[in-house]
Amino acid sequence: MLGLSVTQAAEVLGVSHAMLYDLLNERACLSPQLAWRIETAFGPKAEHLLQMQLAYDIAEVRCSEGGIRMMH
Repeated sequence: MLGLSVTQAAEVLGVSHAMLYDLLNERACLSPQLAWRIETAFGPKAEHLLQMQLAYDIAEVRCSEGGIRMMH
């Protein structure tokens, strides 16, 4: 997309290679601080990035918590 390696992007964002690698490989969640850094460096709004993280987190819970019964 931008032609950056993970190492280069991590340097631009001021985070470790390991942190960014974990985020990109779904081993870590996006924090508000990192969302802000991405917005500052690359442009996408932090709010939008965090909404996507929340949607992903909710989808994960829905898949893993199928055994909960609804109360009527």
